[in-house]
Amino acid sequence: MQSHRQPVSPSAEEYLLTLFRHESIGEALGTNRLARLFGVKAPSVTGMLRRLRQRGWVWYQPYRSPSLTEEGRRVAVRLIRRHRLLETYLVEVLGFPWDRVHDEVQILEHAVSEQLMERIADKLGHPSYDPHGDPIPDAEGNIPETSHLPVGKLPEGGEAVLSRVDNRRSALL
Repeated sequence: MQSHRQPVSPSAEEYLLTLFRHESIGEALGTNRLARLFGVKAPSVTGMLRRLRQRGWVWYQPYRSPSLTEEGRRVAVRLIRRHRLLETYLVEVLGFPWDRVHDEVQILEHAVSEQLMERIADKLGHPSYDPHGDPIPDAEGNIPETSHLPVGKLPEGGEAVLSRVDNRRSALL
């Protein structure tokens, strides 16, 4: 991984990650929907999308759904890798409870270097999945395939192995 990357503000990170998550499931997000998701007014979203466009991370035209450029996708995948590696490190090495690491990493992830992240990946043996069962992209940005099925989609009386827990709402855990 290169070390001369542009820094990403925490709010820009959230936009990139939100766009990535929704694009991954084929769902487009308009300005108004993004405003509702982030609890801000539409002009704030427009301003952020323009800044992301200037950095070459987002395709954006007013009144159209924004989408990540290839570079924006690379940045988002790198952010996902960082977050999931840190979660794994906190659980496996420092003994944090898996249901508490997400919020801790939300604070920590903005303060670590790429060099430290590579050391953490080495220490962990380059894991493919984090403690919640989410795939960890490798250093080249490749994301392991998953075949998770939501519990609600199981037939009544069906059996399954729990392999992933959505950890974005730690209060529910």
